[in-house]
Amino acid sequence: MENVAGFEAKLQANEIEPTGSLDSSHSGEHDSKNNEESNKIADTIHSDFLYTIENVEMTSPVIETISDPKNSQNSLKPKVNFEKSMWDDSKGLKIGDFIDNLSDADFKTYAIDQKVLDSHGYVFDVVMPSSSRSCCFTKSYKHYNEGTGSVLQISGTVGIDKQTSENTRYFTEYEVARLLGFPNDFSFTSKSPNDKSENVTLKQCYKLLGNSLSVIVVSNLLTRLIKQM
Repeated sequence: MENVAGFEAKLQANEIEPTGSLDSSHSGEHDSKNNEESNKIADTIHSDFLYTIENVEMTSPVIETISDPKNSQNSLKPKVNFEKSMWDDSKGLKIGDFIDNLSDADFKTYAIDQKVLDSHGYVFDVVMPSSSRSCCFTKSYKHYNEGTGSVLQISGTVGIDKQTSENTRYFTEYEVARLLGFPNDFSFTSKSPNDKSENVTLKQCYKLLGNSLSVIVVSNLLTRLIKQM
């Protein structure tokens, strides 16, 4: 299948006629040829999307043909217009698919103190179970309020209903892990009685997660690299 570089090579070799040399009787044929080449480029680029994410549909970039100002013959040149957002996640998962239904006792462990909400609540990035995105979680999560990760408002509407210590909390360490692609059976601890990992604190868990990578992305990259070995 022909790629963008191949198409440009054809243009430079004059295998595709420039627009300045066409008369009206050949304009339809020329347009058809350009459309065919553009479609080939689009197919090639779309085929480069080697991996997909469940419930997320990837959209193809827009292919445009523009005049080349460096070419005195004013020939056409392909231009790939990659949109800022390449993903259509209208059917994607929501934050609510990753969170736990905590007991009252567990909720208090992760609840945000009302004094903190009253004094610094404006710096938090607040999401709801219906949200489709969250901020990146860093190793300073729960230690610093701003720019370290989102907090969860489990009831009411963000921006309308007040955040209180009864409806707003931090994400648990395992909820953050799921958002990063760790499996549901992942654990920070071990069943071995001699394993010191049993002593991992909540603060250490957040630090470990903040220094980690997306499991899904890394696994796909490693799979591709191993296949090429």
